[in-house]
Amino acid sequence: MGIKSLGNALSSFKYIFGRTGTEASGAAGSGDGYIRSASGGNQATATGFTNGGYKYHVFTSSGALTVTDGSGEIQFLVVAGGGGAGYGNGGGGAGGLRTNDPAVPAPMKVTSTVTLNPGPYTITVGSGGLTTDPNSPNLYPNRIGSDSSIGSLVVASGGGAGGPMPVATDQPNMDGGSGGGSEPHAGSTIVSTDPLSPNKQGHDGAPAPAPGGGGGGGAGGGAPGAAGGAKCACPAFSSPIIHPGCPMPGAWQTYVGATGEYAGGGYGYPDRANSFNAPNISPNVGLDDYAGIVNTGGGADSNNDNVYGGKGIVIIRYPE
Repeated sequence: MGIKSLGNALSSFKYIFGRTGTEASGAAGSGDGYIRSASGGNQATATGFTNGGYKYHVFTSSGALTVTDGSGEIQFLVVAGGGGAGYGNGGGGAGGLRTNDPAVPAPMKVTSTVTLNPGPYTITVGSGGLTTDPNSPNLYPNRIGSDSSIGSLVVASGGGAGGPMPVATDQPNMDGGSGGGSEPHAGSTIVSTDPLSPNKQGHDGAPAPAPGGGGGGGAGGGAPGAAGGAKCACPAFSSPIIHPGCPMPGAWQTYVGATGEYAGGGYGYPDRANSFNAPNISPNVGLDDYAGIVNTGGGADSNNDNVYGGKGIVIIRYPE
């Protein structure tokens, strides 16, 4: 039985007994095919903004989407926080990416439908993992990015950590939405925990000869050696569509661009001069130029310490 049919079977039960909190997070509902009113998001207007016949809600930080009138299917982009990089070595893995944007090719495009019924839906926007000094406590786990989600309906997993040294003990923490890179180890992508199909949300990281390896791409492709894996193009959520309806920083607009690219893998040393995060690196570059761009889910480039992977983002749209 498919997700949508399961939602139909449950919808009458939830209607009779009420829907609050997490009860409002069913995978689909019978609905009338049209969301007439909803609120939530960090855009200028709480009820969303309109572009091209769609109403958009953009979450650059965690919150809630509340449907107050109508029921209908949504299109979505859910990107988790990117992984932190290794100490002068491997790039962080990009945050997992989940979308049903019609233009995204298989196997990355989610084909299961998601319907929202009246009620609140918890929106979580994951933070990026930290790049830490190798002498710091809790060296490995705090480099993993955090998950982003629409309740339990759509879940993207945080990006894997980039490895600081060729140390096998770091291996489990290198797995994530996309795997972190290092030498000689590399992290693997993990499957999404949501019930949607397909469950692929990223790519593996890259092992590379000393001194570094790239992080896995969020969907566009795997990482070749010290280069970060490709970003994923999601045209329904491109920069010109989102900005200025939801004002976004210039670095975000450049990263996402006209084709809507998110979740590129971090670059390992010595290839970080070509990074998605810092295309104009100079010899006097600051640490922030190696950090993942906020609200893109990009992995951090290899560096010294105190550099985060890119925070994630959640965008929901439906016909106005």
